Parts: sequence; C-alpha cells; structure tokens
Amino acid sequence: MPGGNDAFQYARGRTEEDGALGVFRRKASERGTYGGWRWETDANKVGGAAPAPAATNEPRHVKEMREKLGTLVAALPPEVRPIITHNYSGPSTGLIGVARRAQIRSTEIPATLESKGFTQKQWDEVLADLKEKVTGTRTEGVQAQIDKGTTVSEMLDYLIANSEPRMGKLAAALKRFGAGNPALDLPYTNLKNPPKRQRGGTRAWEGSGEITDVLNAKGVADEITTLHEITHALTLSWFYTADKKSPLYKELVQMHKDARNQWLSENPGKTAKQAGDAVRGLADICLLYTSPSPRDRTRSRMPSSA
Repeated sequence: MPGGNDAFQYARGRTEEDGALGVFRRKASERGTYGGWRWETDANKVGGAAPAPAATNEPRHVKEMREKLGTLVAALPPEVRPIITHNYSGPSTGLIGVARRAQIRSTEIPATLESKGFTQKQWDEVLADLKEKVTGTRTEGVQAQIDKGTTVSEMLDYLIANSEPRMGKLAAALKRFGAGNPALDLPYTNLKNPPKRQRGGTRAWEGSGEITDVLNAKGVADEITTLHEITHALTLSWFYTADKKSPLYKELVQMHKDARNQWLSENPGKTAKQAGDAVRGLADICLLYTSPSPRDRTRSRMPSSA
C-alpha cells in the first residue's frame, strides 16, 4: 500500500511469501526502481494510518515487564529470560522447552521482576497464559478430556483434532500402530499425589505386559506429556512380552547401554542411576527404565517428567 512524502516513500509488504506483514520505506529519489526498501518501525506513516496489529500470543503482563525491565532483562535467570524477550508474533516452537520447564521449575516470581513492582499473582498469570499459547504445552484441553472420563483412544482423537499438525500426525500414527491394543480402551486418569516434577506415568503388569493405568499429573501434564504416556502404553505390552532373543529387542537394549556409557564418559563422577535417568528418553527407550510400584511389587511404574 504505497504512500509517502517529499523525502521518503512507504509501503506495506512481506519479506517473503507467507512472511510477516511489515512496513518498509525508501528514499524518494529511489522511486521507479526495485531496490532501496528498508524495514520501517513507524507503522503510522503508511497512508497516514497504522496497519492492523499483528496477531500475538504474548501472555498477559509480558510487554509491561519487558518495558519496565529494559536492560535489566539480562539479570533474569537464563531459564526465564526467553519468556520476556521472545517475539510472540512469530512461531512459538522455540519456547516449548522454556514453557514446559517454567511450569515446574520457575513458579516463583524472579527477584528482578519483584524489584520492579510485579507480584506473584502476575507471574502466575504469565505462566498460565504461556502454557496455553505455546505449541504442545497446553494443559486445559487434555485435563478437560480426563475430567469427562475419556479413554486413551479418545484422547488420541482429541490430540489429532486439536494439537498442532505435527503432533496430530504423531497421534494418528499411534492410533494406527495401537489398533486392537486393549490399552486404547483404558480410561485416561490423573496421578494421585504426584512428586513435584512428575508429569505423568504408565503402569503395567510385569510378565504379561498388560497396561493397567495411563496417567497425567493434573495442572502440569500437557499435550506432549499425554502423547508421551500413550506411547508408553502402546509399547510396554510389546516390550514385556517380546522374545528376548529377537533382533529388535537386543538392538533396543544395546542402544540404551551405549547411550548410558556415552553419557557416563562425558560426565565423570556421575552414577549409573543418573545415567539411566538422563538417557531414558532415547527413541522412547525410557520404557526400559522401570521402578517397582510401592503398592505392588509385581507392577512396573513409568514415572515421567516428559
């Protein structure tokens, strides 16, 4: 949308196909050429009116926090800083890890923000908004499914229909893979009194591999956790009943051993238990890491922070 004055010419456009809509300017002397366009931050100069604001998933209070902090944003803990500095008009994928860790490890307002007059209530609202606006970290939808008594199969249907496309495809693939598996008919339920950093879990009878429970920790288990636990449910039954001499079983066990040994070589002084925890997510090899359920020594319990 062209516009301008004696010194400059302004236009609204995109830097690439499907890119962000921006406002650009060039010198009036460059009119009639194809070059000279530069990003213009003052959107009000286009045709005398500001363009419509870009859609944003920015959580409440973040803009105000960013403005009040100014250069003090560098004093925020590294695990929190991206929440304030991220450009929320763009993709949210870079915030997935930050948003997930924040729900468990950064629940207390950082001192730097508190020094600028922000409250714990405002920080709680930031985190609540964050987890519902970042890809894969939403918790309310999956919890609503559990509250209405959904099955594992129905939870996959929910993820197929409501999660972002990549996760939806994974959920659809899991449903095809698990066709006929009785675990799909189990109710998806909540963990009772989960440890602070545990997001979910899956339980099965050892020997038979029969899945007995697929669980989320209410309030912190998100779409990623839910997909993760369903993956456990559909693979544990195979793992417990697999022929220990089969090439696939041997390959999975060897992968886990190799990953553990590699981790130990890179982290001198660490224990084998710490190595097991660190590498249990390898190719969903965490199904190899088990601990007996305190209430039933014949059951295997999959604690998960995923």
